Amino acid sequence: MATPAVTVVIPTYNSAAYLDEALKSLIAQTRRDWEAIVVDNFSNDDTMDRIARLGDPRIRAVQFKNNGIIAASRNVAIREAQAPLVAFLDADDLWLPHKLEDQVPVFAAHPDVVLVYSAAWLFGNTHPLAAEFGVMPRPSAAALDHLALRRQNVIAASTVVVRTDVLRAIGGLDEDPAIRTICDHDLWLRMSERGPIAFVPRLHMWYRIHPGGASRDPKEQEQRVRNLFAKRGWEITYAFPRTRSVAFRAARAAALVGLGASLRIREWIDRRVGRPAP
Repeated sequence: MATPAVTVVIPTYNSAAYLDEALKSLIAQTRRDWEAIVVDNFSNDDTMDRIARLGDPRIRAVQFKNNGIIAASRNVAIREAQAPLVAFLDADDLWLPHKLEDQVPVFAAHPDVVLVYSAAWLFGNTHPLAAEFGVMPRPSAAALDHLALRRQNVIAASTVVVRTDVLRAIGGLDEDPAIRTICDHDLWLRMSERGPIAFVPRLHMWYRIHPGGASRDPKEQEQRVRNLFAKRGWEITYAFPRTRSVAFRAARAAALVGLGASLRIREWIDRRVGRPAP
């Protein structure tokens, strides 16, 4: 393959079944000029075998001990990326087929844009109905303002594509353990200091809620936010997780009100992604 347009960065650890679905959603992309680097934290499940069985030469795996710092795994892939753009896909999330097709042209049309993101839906693999099915807080024009991003992270990592050269110029993701669960938000803020961020108003990703997902204890999360703001010398303007969780609950309640419509939307997404409807 010629130089790919996008390098897809996928960190993983003991998530073989989820990773298999994530990679199949990647292979289903309508835009095919990508490479993927899976950085495996020496899983003790059949992660490596599943990658091999897919038989796609665009996907390669690297084993790396990250000592609990996912940012370090992502940085391994960023250093090896061959493409001018980097996209993030977490091992337990799913892409819709037109994600790359919709997002990549934005960079050519707007040479000053450094990051592109889009909309995401929550879903729960163990709760197939609307109890775990709600819309992420919808980004608005205000979200593109630097101060607004300092108030709340409205960007889901698996919707993001960034310029590789800018990403490397700012040193990739911060591997400081003190901000380990919010290193993505830190990255968006540092990227936004280098140029505009663009939002594509289309649904491109499913964000999976499951028991094995990363912990988001409100007290721990608040402390990490405080660590980040102190480290960067920013004034605390953040809407802490206790407040933000209200928005998530409200969005989920709204989805329940329109249960029939929500399930029809889900069935449509299932068909597009290739998952069986509940």
